[in-house]
Amino acid sequence: MASTTVASTAAAPVLSLRRNRRPLSYYLWKAATLWGPLVFFVVFTLGPFWYMLVVSLKDQQLEVNDPSVFPFWPFHPNLDQYIDLFARTQFPRWALNTTIVAGVSTLVSLTFGSLAGYALARLRFRGASLLGIISFVTYLVPQTLLFIPLNIVITRLPVSLFLFTIVFSTVAVGLPVLMLLVPPEKRVNWGPLASWLPGILLLGIGVSLGLWGLTAKGAAVNEIDLGGATNLSNTLWALILTYPTFLVPFCTWLLTGYFQSIPRELEESALIDGASRMQAMLRIVVPLAVPGILSAFIFAFTLSWNEYIYALIFLTSTGNRTIPVGVVNELIRGDVYFWGTLMAGALLGSIPVAIVYSFFVENYVSGLTAGAVKG
Repeated sequence: MASTTVASTAAAPVLSLRRNRRPLSYYLWKAATLWGPLVFFVVFTLGPFWYMLVVSLKDQQLEVNDPSVFPFWPFHPNLDQYIDLFARTQFPRWALNTTIVAGVSTLVSLTFGSLAGYALARLRFRGASLLGIISFVTYLVPQTLLFIPLNIVITRLPVSLFLFTIVFSTVAVGLPVLMLLVPPEKRVNWGPLASWLPGILLLGIGVSLGLWGLTAKGAAVNEIDLGGATNLSNTLWALILTYPTFLVPFCTWLLTGYFQSIPRELEESALIDGASRMQAMLRIVVPLAVPGILSAFIFAFTLSWNEYIYALIFLTSTGNRTIPVGVVNELIRGDVYFWGTLMAGALLGSIPVAIVYSFFVENYVSGLTAGAVKG
C-alpha cells in the first residue's frame, strides 16, 4: 500500500504537467497577436532615439558621410559631436532658457487652469458649459493663426507699465477676494474692514481695469515709455506670457473632467463643518486630484518644452533662444546639415521630458476616491 501511494503521488505532477501543456498553435497565435505587435511598437517608438544616439556617436568622416556603412551601429564611437555641441553653440544657455520658460509657464498655467477647472466643475452659474466649450475650442485654434497678433502685442507692450499692472491687479483684486472667502462668522472681529471689503474689491477692479486699458493703449499706439526696455520682444517674458494662451485652455479642459469625477459629498461635508469654498478646494479636492494635476503638468511641460513657432518668432538673439529653435537654427546652415551635432542636441533636449515622464508616470492612477464616501 505504501509503495502504491508513493508511486501515485510521484506520477501526479507528471500527469498535471502533461494536462497543462498547450499545443504549438497556441504559442504561434500568441506570438502573432501579442508579442509580434508589441515588439513592432517598441522598435517603432524607440527606433528614432536609438538612431539619434548612433549618429551622435559615429565618426562623421568615416561613417556618416559613407552610405556603404551600416547606419544603425557606431563602429567607431566617440564623443566628439557632444564636445562640438557645447564648444560651438550656446547649448547650456538654451537649456537654461527652455527650463525657465517651461517651468514658469507650466506653473502659471496649472494655477489658472486648476482654478478655472474647479469653477467649471463645481460652481453653478449661467454659461458654465458654454465657457467650458469656449476654453476647449480656444485650445484647438492653431498657433499659426495667433503668432501674428501676439507678435504685435509683444513688440509694442510697454514692459514697466505692464509689470506694474500685473502686480497691482494681483494685490488689489486677489487680496480682497481671498478675504471675502473667509466665513462671515470669522470676520466679526475685523471691525469696519469687514464691511468695507466689497467696496475695496470694486475699487481695485476699477483701477486695475484702468491700468489694463492704459497698457492696451500703449501697446496699440506704442507711445508709453516709462524707462528701461520698451517692449517684451526678444525676452523670455514673451514666451512666458504667450505659452499660457494654449496651456491654460488645455489644463482647464483636462482638470474640469477630473474634478467632476470627485464626489461632491466630500466638499459638502467640509462646507458643513465650517470650511470655506477655498479651504474645501485646497484641503479636500486638490489632494484627491493630484493624479489629474500631474497629468496636466506633464502635458503642459512637454508642450512648452517642445514649442517652436512662438520661440522662433519672438526670440531673435542667439543667447535667448530655446533648445528647439537654437539647435535647428545654429546647426542647419542652408543645405548643410551638421548631422552628428544636430542629433546630439536633439537627444540631449529630449532627456528632461523623459525624466519628467519616468518620475510621474506611476501617478496616472484613477479612482483614488473610490470608497471615500460610504453607502
